[in-house]
Amino acid sequence: MFAQILAALSMYAVCRLLDGEWRWSIAAALAYGFAPYAFAHRQHHLDLTFYWHVPLCLLVTRWLSVSEGLPMRGAKFLFAIAVGFVTGLQNQYYTFMFIQLAARGGLAQWVRRGWSAFLPALAVCASSMLGFLVVSLDAIVFQFVHGRNPGAIVRNYGDIEFYALKLVDLFIPFPGDRLFSALGAATLVLVALLDQTPPIVSRRQIEQTKRAVDSDRTFTKEMESRLPLGSMVFQLPVVDFPEAFPGACYDHFRPYLFAQHLRFSYGAVKGRARDEWVHALNSVSAAEAIGILKRYGFAAIYVDRAQYQDQRKELFKGFTKMGMSVAQSPRGDLFCVFLNSN
Repeated sequence: MFAQILAALSMYAVCRLLDGEWRWSIAAALAYGFAPYAFAHRQHHLDLTFYWHVPLCLLVTRWLSVSEGLPMRGAKFLFAIAVGFVTGLQNQYYTFMFIQLAARGGLAQWVRRGWSAFLPALAVCASSMLGFLVVSLDAIVFQFVHGRNPGAIVRNYGDIEFYALKLVDLFIPFPGDRLFSALGAATLVLVALLDQTPPIVSRRQIEQTKRAVDSDRTFTKEMESRLPLGSMVFQLPVVDFPEAFPGACYDHFRPYLFAQHLRFSYGAVKGRARDEWVHALNSVSAAEAIGILKRYGFAAIYVDRAQYQDQRKELFKGFTKMGMSVAQSPRGDLFCVFLNSN
């Protein structure tokens, strides 16, 4: 919700700075804040929903491109540098889009007024790259230490086209007289709300979601109360990360939402050595797997029944017959085996 509010406020502010009429500025802000793009991504693409800074990027790009460009002094230049740095801290898709636009604006000024006119754009691009390096430093260091991993994420042109932010999503009607302007803006807001927002969620669906969340919270807190601080919990089934298809490939992140002092196995990037030994457990017996996990220091096994066709009923009974302490979630969709309890 905060992401949508920020997007609307940013678009309104930029429209007003560019002398847009307040009615159309509000209409554009609401259409932008509720763009279908914001709702097309799921929880693993949450950071893409924070596109509030894109109107500010376009404003800075305009400053760099038109007329005499952006002087390297004053509040406007400092604001542009700040926008560049903040953009670098956001999702890299937006960062490199902004850098390309800013650089093209600078090149246009170079052609008009000489190479020194390119320096403001260069400074803005450098501030954006600095922000990107700051937020990516941990990944850069990890790659330097452990080497490249080209198999982790693979992209294709189909995904780029499907998820792209298109101009039609930001459609603004032509201006007219005062009466038409007011009615037209109100109509656009109504159309945007009816056409672009997700379907209405029923009270029953809300209650179902609440019960699921409460069940996860209760179950995770019980695990945490029965395990020492910092305990490692191994999660079944073994699921690749990132982008394991088909199936609920990110459901193993659910206990992360409520645990404060536990560490979970899910999230190791596929293609690394630390991920390979996990898959090796599929070829050994349950007793051998438990022994391996204990040697690695795991204190519990977390099982998501919903990701198995047979709900792992026999596995649950097997752990119980072995005399191991087992806890279930209130909904019965999760259970945890405590390895050091027998």
